[in-house]
Amino acid sequence: VFSMFAGCNNAKSPDESEPSKTPVETSPNTPDAPPTEATENNKPYEGVTVTMGFNSAYDITADAWIFQKIKEYTGIIVEPLCYSNEVYCEKVGTWIASSELPDMFTASNISISEIIKYGSQDAFVDVVAEAEAGNLPNFKALMLDDPDNRLLYMAYASEGGNHYLLPCWGMARDVNHGMMVRKDIMDELGLEMWTDNESFLEVLRAMKKAYPDSYPFTGKSNFNGVLGRIANSFNVNAIDTNPAFDWDSNQWYLGATSEGFHEMLELFQNMYKEGLMDPDCWNNDTATLDGKLINDQAFVCNDWIDRMGIINPQGKQIKENFELVYAPPIGNGLVNEIQKFDGNTGTLVANNENSGAALAMLDFLYSDLGCQINTVGIEGDNYDVVDGQIVY
Repeated sequence: VFSMFAGCNNAKSPDESEPSKTPVETSPNTPDAPPTEATENNKPYEGVTVTMGFNSAYDITADAWIFQKIKEYTGIIVEPLCYSNEVYCEKVGTWIASSELPDMFTASNISISEIIKYGSQDAFVDVVAEAEAGNLPNFKALMLDDPDNRLLYMAYASEGGNHYLLPCWGMARDVNHGMMVRKDIMDELGLEMWTDNESFLEVLRAMKKAYPDSYPFTGKSNFNGVLGRIANSFNVNAIDTNPAFDWDSNQWYLGATSEGFHEMLELFQNMYKEGLMDPDCWNNDTATLDGKLINDQAFVCNDWIDRMGIINPQGKQIKENFELVYAPPIGNGLVNEIQKFDGNTGTLVANNENSGAALAMLDFLYSDLGCQINTVGIEGDNYDVVDGQIVY
């Protein structure tokens, strides 16, 4: 939901560390529970025009397909205020300073404390109050009626329980980073995939023995991002100056002083002493990392999982059976899953005469039909199904 309305403070490159929660066991065959069905039985705001500010790399105008569909199903006419990513954050600052707000806009260049401050001054609509009053049924079912979602969402509410953001939902796949290994090398050496830290070391040792000039495990820059992801699999959910949180004891702690962090460092220390870890593990750039994996200088890394799609075609030009594949995590064996939403980013609705229409439109986008319109589109309009496959 809300793929268009992410805002520039929510955009991340593949190499940046994404928001994460305590690692969980995931299954690719278990879909997330979708939002509730759309409410399409009436159009109380038919003919009302609302302004919407957002950023995009494209010039999106009022005749865009999505806005025509919103009008078809809600009767609401959207007047987009679309700006480039470079300009938009500054534009939001201007709107806030002048108090001349669009009817709704993605929250960029404004902190959660500022949102609460201006919201308490009635600049923005309190969406929790609106939801509890029955005006946002789809949003309420997804974000407030679900205990886990509510806990995370309300962590960014005001002291009095007011919240002014309608967050983006489900914009990313479950897993974005992880361990990867050269499967062709595993097959060549007759190795089984590791199941714990010790078997992980044994795999690296076998690779080092067969390829003595290699450093089997490598990585690249963005030290906190890479190390932070691996630390998650050692039961540590923050390693830098941000405190970590123990959900069992409800206590904050410094991740770098925890038992799990020390366990991870001991593993890396052993790898380094045995020549199993690239001395430049945290300094390689992307091109260097790719080169080492392709040219048998390294065989295992923790990185963006689309690295496989980038490297494999290049590797196959050199070695026909070259194959970099996703591999199990080390540590506790749990996968680092991306949060479905952030409670401190999303769309703000101005507290004005059009707030009812803006809320109705945004709530529609939390419905199944609204989600479909705002993401994959509608069969026949945007794509066809050919031999069981979606073709755009």
